Amino acid sequence: YRQGVTRQVVEAIRGHFGGKVFTAEVRQSVKLVEAPYFHTPVMTYAGTSTGAEAYTDIAREIIRRTKQ
Repeated sequence: YRQGVTRQVVEAIRGHFGGKVFTAEVRQSVKLVEAPYFHTPVMTYAGTSTGAEAYTDIAREIIRRTKQ
């Protein structure tokens, strides 16, 4: 995390909600900011970027949790 406050907020949320919080995290990314500017989904604009991969991780986590 770039800012210590962000880390503290994430830890507080995880401490309060426990397993209800996704383990995957989407961090700030230039590609995530640029994609809407070009009216393009990040998966099309920069599908291998860290932001796109983070959203893929969350999607996989949702699928895994709904199968349980």
